[in-house]
Amino acid sequence: VSTGKIEHPQLQEEILQWKPEETILLAGLRGLIEDIRYDKAQSYLLDPSLNFRSIALLLGYSEQSAFNFAFCRWADMAPSEWRAVHIAK
Repeated sequence: VSTGKIEHPQLQEEILQWKPEETILLAGLRGLIEDIRYDKAQSYLLDPSLNFRSIALLLGYSEQSAFNFAFCRWADMAPSEWRAVHIAK
């Protein structure tokens, strides 16, 4: 999972020179990746055999806390709450 910090100075200089439409495209791709992760997270959460750490790893997060934070941003509730609500149905 990216921290958002660019370690390579030449790459950082190149990114600073991007045109607005390239920046918009990159933002769109990030949004698409977030949408896919949210959809996959919901599918994984419906499988009670998968624990939260496993789901985080399947989605590409190195830490469960990063997954929890992202999921709360997407769903306005913790993954454990979402699972309890949707598996109970």
